[in-house]
Amino acid sequence: MVKMTQLILPGMIKKGKGIVVNIGSGSGVCPTPLLSVYSSTKTFVDCFSKCMHSEYADKGIITLSLMPWFVATKMSQIRRSNFLVPFPEYYVSSALKTIGRCRRSYGCVSHGLQGKLVEVLPESFVSWILHRILSRVRERIRRKQIASQARSQQ
Repeated sequence: MVKMTQLILPGMIKKGKGIVVNIGSGSGVCPTPLLSVYSSTKTFVDCFSKCMHSEYADKGIITLSLMPWFVATKMSQIRRSNFLVPFPEYYVSSALKTIGRCRRSYGCVSHGLQGKLVEVLPESFVSWILHRILSRVRERIRRKQIASQARSQQ
């Protein structure tokens, strides 16, 4: 992300306009136990984007830090959409509408509600909840791996 920004920024400055959208994650809004490196790098994306906005907005360059929560994709392994987990098409359509309106966006209304909730709750409480949820996810993955190994040995 930093290298790509370094490559494209001179051209944008020369033209006096441009848009940079950096994709972070809701996991970058607060420390996310069991996803320490991922969470930390997404916090970096958000901070870097905000700095870029401050440095280059007066040169006509719009910078947006996009901080999505879960989206129903193959990567998230979530197949069904619901209010909190939109399909990618809806999320992208909604997120694109936030360009130029703010420096940081959760991308859609439901993710905005999740983000604001995380922002107002005590960090220790959010970390405790996330640790419990992610511990269960990790255990479910471990059991699937063990079952898969047992099937392959048969």
